[in-house]
Amino acid sequence: MVVRAAVYEFVAYERMLKKSKKNRNNKKLPMVNILVFYTGEKPWNAARQLSQLVEVDERFESYFHDYKMNLIEITGNTSYNFNEEDVYNLF
Repeated sequence: MVVRAAVYEFVAYERMLKKSKKNRNNKKLPMVNILVFYTGEKPWNAARQLSQLVEVDERFESYFHDYKMNLIEITGNTSYNFNEEDVYNLF
């Protein structure tokens, strides 16, 4: 899932870049933030960041971009504090 989330994020940037080239727009792109909502019965046990899936040689660690997935586990975790009542009710 961590790889899939990274792909979704970069595809979104790629689409925005293509669109901005058509419009000849030289503004910065808006930030893309992928959130993964997990609603399974058991706790999440898969990788949350790329380094948990990839064997990185210590000589190249400084060059490795460790993508970290934004994961929100909905079931069993009621410790989230939201300021918006609608968002709180969703969870």
